[in-house]
Amino acid sequence: MGWRSRGLMTASLPDLGTRFRLLCDDGEVCYEGVSDIDLHDRSLANEEKLFEPLECFGTPRFGCNRIQYLDREQWIEC
Repeated sequence: MGWRSRGLMTASLPDLGTRFRLLCDDGEVCYEGVSDIDLHDRSLANEEKLFEPLECFGTPRFGCNRIQYLDREQWIEC
């Protein structure tokens, strides 16, 4: 799928890709993970892939409705 579980060592996260987190309505972070997404690629295929962790995992399992990616030390919401 292109994203990984947060069961990985935190020290190895930057080497694996772009960090993301899934949030609920109240802003609580329910899950964090790593994606192979390129945040600066604005192709249609990449844009659709941005929401894959939320749609395939966060919403059905935790009721999450927001996803944020870490870009240059700052969380950005998609």
